Amino acid sequence: MTHPILRTIRGFLATGLAGAALLGAAAADPAATDWVENDFGRSRLVAAYDAVGPAGSGPVLLGWQMELDDGWKTYWRTPGEAGLPPVFDFAGSINLAAAEIRFPLPERFELFGIETYGYGGLVTLPLEVALEEDGGALRLAAKVDYMVCKDICVPLQESYLLTLEPARGAQTFSAHRGAIFTALQRVPQTWESADQALSVTAVRLTAGPDKSERLTVIAANATGAVMDLIVELPEPFEPGKRTIEFAGDGSWTAFTYPIPPVDGAGLGGEEIVLTLSDQTGAAIERRITLPGRTASR
Repeated sequence: MTHPILRTIRGFLATGLAGAALLGAAAADPAATDWVENDFGRSRLVAAYDAVGPAGSGPVLLGWQMELDDGWKTYWRTPGEAGLPPVFDFAGSINLAAAEIRFPLPERFELFGIETYGYGGLVTLPLEVALEEDGGALRLAAKVDYMVCKDICVPLQESYLLTLEPARGAQTFSAHRGAIFTALQRVPQTWESADQALSVTAVRLTAGPDKSERLTVIAANATGAVMDLIVELPEPFEPGKRTIEFAGDGSWTAFTYPIPPVDGAGLGGEEIVLTLSDQTGAAIERRITLPGRTASR
């Protein structure tokens, strides 16, 4: 099912407003905190609207935004073979019922044979906030623990406080709505059916050598664009270096990962998350509960 926020974005883009020139934020921007600066870049909270909409207008859209210095990167929700994901703490917030962090499709980085997933440059992670009192003022207190890396890795912690008052009259877009909506468009959409251009068509778990396993994911892309796959496993399992096999006619791609055993246990019955993307930026996310392993062939 298409996410309701994405439907809102598509409607917004269809109006042509996305191409309009952004107005510069006022000196006292009601939809952004001040930048918090450090030796590696700067960060802040921003909102898509200048105020909280009336009751029934849906979640409040915000973003945690970073502007990283050249060569520095930060991490996705699953960092890969190194690094730490961002961790958000909203203790002290007022009129906050729930907050969901939405992660855009990350880049794949490789250095000295170590593979990680993350972001560089200007980064916006969208936040969807549900209010306890629909239409009431929001006081969002956020503490974020995250890591940045270049030649070295540095753990950081920053705190922010953003207050959005109820709208007086019509709710208006802020100067930050373009960055938030663009980031939301890059969030992988939930897989719905094999009729989609991108599709996971088969998943197999087979026995490997020395009590290891092999996880094979077969994917198809109706557009013919080259695909990539990120596999997220439950802790403490970690996928090994993958091999990739392509169909001669380009109809499918098979990704196979060795899975070392953990205390003699295997992946059978566990839930995994597959993020399948292609070179155009299209991406889907699919959660699968694995069956027991089949015999090796």
